[in-house]
Amino acid sequence: MTGCAQLQVVPAKIHYWEVDEQVAAGNYQAALQGYQQIAEKYPKSADRALYCIGYLYAHPQNPDRDYQKSLDSFKRLVSEYPRSEYRQPSESFIPVISEVTKRDRRTSSLRRQVDTLEKQV
Repeated sequence: MTGCAQLQVVPAKIHYWEVDEQVAAGNYQAALQGYQQIAEKYPKSADRALYCIGYLYAHPQNPDRDYQKSLDSFKRLVSEYPRSEYRQPSESFIPVISEVTKRDRRTSSLRRQVDTLEKQV
């Protein structure tokens, strides 16, 4: 049985390497898709994929940044992989990303108010 589990780990590592190359090249959308495929295909090693997904969705150079998806990924990792080595850093990101998400919502609300006031003037 141990041999079978190890067989799954090797392809997962190869897949991670390929996706990590996408990140290095700045292809964030391709990398996100790759990490999502890894999470689905290799659930035993999906904790790293979830961490990378959370990180990439919040990455400042990602033009399709989505803080809510980042937060969801980190929370899922903490919930589903309590013994993961990525739990601690994910728990550190959660309050930061939560605050950014709240501020983004507040900023959007204020922009709508400014637009309404400008129309009135």
